[in-house]
Amino acid sequence: MKTTLKLALIFLTLGCKTVYSQNGFDYQKVPDNIRSKTAVSDDERAKTIANVSNLYDLTKSLPSGFARDGSVDYTDYLQNGINSNQNVIFPDFPVLVNPKGLSLKSNTTVVFAKNSKLISSPASTGSYQIIRIHNLNNVKLYYPNIVGDRNGHIGSTGEWGMGISIRGGGGIEVYNANVSNCWGDGIYLADGVKNVTLNCPYVDNNRRNGISIVSANGVKVTNAVASNTNGSQPMAGIDIEPNRNSDVIDNISVQDPVTYNNKMQGILFVLKSLAGPVDKNVNIDIVNHKDIGSSYGMGFYNGSKKQGALPVKGNIHIVNPDWSGSKQSPILMDKDMDSNQVDLKITHAKAGRKSASDLKRIASPAKNVEFDDN
Repeated sequence: MKTTLKLALIFLTLGCKTVYSQNGFDYQKVPDNIRSKTAVSDDERAKTIANVSNLYDLTKSLPSGFARDGSVDYTDYLQNGINSNQNVIFPDFPVLVNPKGLSLKSNTTVVFAKNSKLISSPASTGSYQIIRIHNLNNVKLYYPNIVGDRNGHIGSTGEWGMGISIRGGGGIEVYNANVSNCWGDGIYLADGVKNVTLNCPYVDNNRRNGISIVSANGVKVTNAVASNTNGSQPMAGIDIEPNRNSDVIDNISVQDPVTYNNKMQGILFVLKSLAGPVDKNVNIDIVNHKDIGSSYGMGFYNGSKKQGALPVKGNIHIVNPDWSGSKQSPILMDKDMDSNQVDLKITHAKAGRKSASDLKRIASPAKNVEFDDN
């Protein structure tokens, strides 16, 4: 019997872990005790629904005889319902959307019911957004369940197929997002968006990054689980990486994240593109990060050798990280770190058998790095 390997997933059972091979990457099912960090109870969902006034059921916008199995594209019907109503709840069953995706609007609350799911049909373009929150203000998005098209994607170019894209504007709150299998990133923040809350996001098996913070001022991420990121560099669970000098990375707080079995870093910092003619300061706090099974717990590529560029300044504080489960090394550090002036302080790090002195050796010769075990 002939077996097609192009899209086949080879399943294996190792102890209590479900593992399958995907383009040389071994996907591992996230254990229930970790996955539960991001779960929402029926009572919590019911309370949310009860507290939203004038909540319009988007099922009413679907045509008669609609399918309930996610096999029919209802993008335009859903968009019309979103455009015509302030607060909406998605149908309580899977719905197929095409690469146009769905655009939300300002001053609105959007809720996903228990069985709601947006499934992206295969895209031929390397760029899409399944849910767009672009240049909007005061948006609350509860319990989005989104599945991208990576397993059926048409073509091989591009890496910007996003599950939830948040660009510009501010006052955005996203609760218990479940975003998987995107051609690019699970959740993407850019264009100087302000005051974003990502509460209990679960981003799994996305191709480029789980969560990307490109340009933002005032981001709070709590209890994130970022897992199995693989396919296109940088393949990090959470990536804080501006594209240019005009971007901003300020007041970023990531609390209690778990990164699990990512191809490269659990959390990655790449600040070198922020250097330029305009003086830039960054402020980032990462508290209680736990990495299990990623190649590296954290990676730091903060240096820049741009001719005439002002050095990036500011602070990154890593508190109580546990990198004991990282496969290759707890940290990976750019040799050009000191070309910028970002002070990196790592407090009470756990790294398995590696001591604080071992971490210092890995960080050497960077001078703007402090390890504090007191």
